[in-house]
Amino acid sequence: MKKKILSTLLATGLLITAGSALAGEKDCKNRHFGQHHQGGLKMYKQLDLNKAQKQQIKAIFKEIRPKNKSEGFKKRQEHMKARQALIQSDTLDETALNNLADTMAEQVKKRFINRAKAEHKVWLLLTAEQRQKLIEKQNKHRESRKHKLQKHMEKHTEK
Repeated sequence: MKKKILSTLLATGLLITAGSALAGEKDCKNRHFGQHHQGGLKMYKQLDLNKAQKQQIKAIFKEIRPKNKSEGFKKRQEHMKARQALIQSDTLDETALNNLADTMAEQVKKRFINRAKAEHKVWLLLTAEQRQKLIEKQNKHRESRKHKLQKHMEKHTEK
């Protein structure tokens, strides 16, 4: 039980830290923010889509986009404040900590499922050639990220 709480707390802390560090980043050229800012359309734009496909894909991703971005931001802020309050209290309320972790995990799960459903809908719109090209692009991207991660790990394990 304590391991689960500790790992959840650690993962939450890492997510919040990474998010706040990236949010303060002014120059996004070397980051993979473009795909997020375009609603995930960047890779699909390289598939020679026809006009109807473009419109349908845009509509699919628009469906999963948060209706009110400020509402999501407020929720994240509330979670961070609740986490800080739990950490800074004299005694750790493990029940409240578990509830907060469960709430946050449920939101991540919901976003993950919605994104997967949207990508599946897009997959069904693509022709066989476009699907093959998408698979190749995804594999190339994955290899690129793998290489960058290896370089990063080598750099930080040398110390």
